[in-house]
Amino acid sequence: MSGGALATSTWQPTSGCTNSSSTWGNSWNCSATSGTAASVTASAWSAKTSTNSGVRTLVGTTFASGYLSSFSGGFGAANQREDIASRTAPEHTIDSYASNRTDMVLLNFGQKVTLDSIGVGFISNDADISLLRWTGASAPTVTGTGQSALLSGTIGAGAWELVGNYAGLTSSTGANSKILTGSQLQSSWWLISAFDTAFGSNAASSNCSTAYSSSNNSSTKCDAGDDGFKLNYIVATAPAPTPEPGGSVPEPGSLALAGIAIAGVFSARR
Repeated sequence: MSGGALATSTWQPTSGCTNSSSTWGNSWNCSATSGTAASVTASAWSAKTSTNSGVRTLVGTTFASGYLSSFSGGFGAANQREDIASRTAPEHTIDSYASNRTDMVLLNFGQKVTLDSIGVGFISNDADISLLRWTGASAPTVTGTGQSALLSGTIGAGAWELVGNYAGLTSSTGANSKILTGSQLQSSWWLISAFDTAFGSNAASSNCSTAYSSSNNSSTKCDAGDDGFKLNYIVATAPAPTPEPGGSVPEPGSLALAGIAIAGVFSARR
């Protein structure tokens, strides 16, 4: 007999989300706008290949805390080289405009889910996205708090795995406004990032060419350093809860024995 049905939910940063604070390292807790009553926690981080004037955007194999905002077009992020007070365009988006800097949003679902699709509600210049999932046996490590918080940023086995790169999303409501992962990969933690070559290429991502170029804005290629977008919605599917041992489905052999016992009862009554 088959297990329970899968539960698919949608989250929209523009609705049902509450902010924990207005400082670096903040997070938003969002209730599902459709589907189950599950919630997801979102936070902003950034990656950089070196430090600059004491600003921590990448130290070794870690990501540095950022600031997550909610706008009419969805979530936007600011890293520690940007101003969280004004967050003016294009720095109010999840972007990669400055050299060696990449904004990203971490989603914590609290249980393993398949990330079915994400959509953008606003873009600035270009919207190429890198999508990663956490494959470690335990939660990704976070050290420190606020502006000093650092998130494990190791790429590879038992750490962050590139699911795919996606090119040329638009802010319209058509097919180009969203990505469908087309994958059954699961994780409790997902990273949605402006495209970055440091995460590697993915041959399965047919939407992206492996010929990266900072001067090429073609919608069929992923280009580093010119991406900015707002995360407008998230759709994810979680497996149904596993039945408790007392409520498990009997094996075929057990069902056969039960049938024999019932037949014996009727025979005795005769």
